[in-house]
Amino acid sequence: MTHIRPELETYDLIITVLDTASIFEGKETAYRYDLPAAGIRDGWAMPAIIEQTQKLLNPGWPDVTIGIDAATDVTEQLIRALACEGASATAIDDFMEEPLPDGIPGPVVDLGVQPPTTMFPPQRLVPSAAESKSRRQSKLTVYGLYAAMVLVVVGVCLVSWWAVSTDQSAAVPPAPAADSARETAASQRITPATVPPEAPTTRYEYGHVALRLPAGFRVEDGPKPGLFRAIGTDENLRVLVAIDPLFDADPAAVVTELETLIANEEVMTKVKPLGIGRGPEIGYQETPGDGSGVLWVAWVDGEHLFSVGCQTRNGVWTIPQKSICRQAAESLEILTTPTSGGV
Repeated sequence: MTHIRPELETYDLIITVLDTASIFEGKETAYRYDLPAAGIRDGWAMPAIIEQTQKLLNPGWPDVTIGIDAATDVTEQLIRALACEGASATAIDDFMEEPLPDGIPGPVVDLGVQPPTTMFPPQRLVPSAAESKSRRQSKLTVYGLYAAMVLVVVGVCLVSWWAVSTDQSAAVPPAPAADSARETAASQRITPATVPPEAPTTRYEYGHVALRLPAGFRVEDGPKPGLFRAIGTDENLRVLVAIDPLFDADPAAVVTELETLIANEEVMTKVKPLGIGRGPEIGYQETPGDGSGVLWVAWVDGEHLFSVGCQTRNGVWTIPQKSICRQAAESLEILTTPTSGGV
């Protein structure tokens, strides 16, 4: 006997998220006890949620309709993450407050595992651009040339930390101990020490951009043409950069459009800019909904819009991380002769 919820007449798959597990109900049913609601809220469970959903809905993925049966905040995060992958998802009103009773019939295809004991996710942080999808559309109707420029730096799907991860099945929860990033920043503030000499930097050239970063970084394509990312030894940090031509657009109008987008996007908050001395700056913070956070700074210089994003996996920025991003913003320039990469 196959257990089928009435809602399956409307949805190709229903995802129910409880405090202790996630349940996937469609033509087949999967119980994932390693994917609780807390994991979705914190971001580490999202890659496995997407992977399990795609597995159950192939070969029709992503042209599917998914129902989400979960708490409001979890539902919103799942809808956003699935939209980033091109799938349609909506909320189911009758959220189940209690776990399902034991013995629900149905073909169980994946019982998951017990809560994992590995405390730090061994995910690969940098997938190829071909493995990343960007299908997000702006909530606002923006005009012509401005949209092409502004969406590079404000697309939620573009910077979602976990949405671009390719080793999704390896995602496990981070340590529940005190936030090490906050501790690191605090210790740096209170420990008296002699200011060390400034570390040498390396000039990186990639595509049509050039910038200076500490040695050991690599620069590569981001998930959308025109967006690049730099990654170093700190696995919790990504530096995102973009330089977009204004074409015939008025610089003041571009700035106004960007400020309007920030003001109307729920996941964005205007913040104090870095103050890098490259003209009027716009600073804003983006929370993609996967646990990560991005501090953006954007400015118009000549005929181009420059953007630098400082993304951390936990949405907390240490002093060293901020200094690296400031370094990138202060040195970012456009190359008249694009390169294929390298230093």
